[in-house]
Amino acid sequence: MSSAAPPPGFPSDLEPVRKLGAGGMGEVWRARQTHPGGSREVALKLLDPTGSRSFERFRREIELLLRVDRHPHIVRLLAADLDARPRPWLAMERIA
Repeated sequence: MSSAAPPPGFPSDLEPVRKLGAGGMGEVWRARQTHPGGSREVALKLLDPTGSRSFERFRREIELLLRVDRHPHIVRLLAADLDARPRPWLAMERIA
């Protein structure tokens, strides 16, 4: 069961657990993704929809994470949606 109400733009297939932090680009949430094989926790970054410069930086961050997929010292990108409205997002593996 979630302990936090999801903010606007939270992906419908994720359950919010708690807000981890916020900064100039948006918010980061601890979330739970449930699927037929079980569930996993992810770190979900939601972009602040008001910053046009932030969108370009967010897009580049996703591109870079895709390039370094499976690097032992960088968290793995699990999913992303740049077209999500009102807030683009990306989900990364959550490291305890």
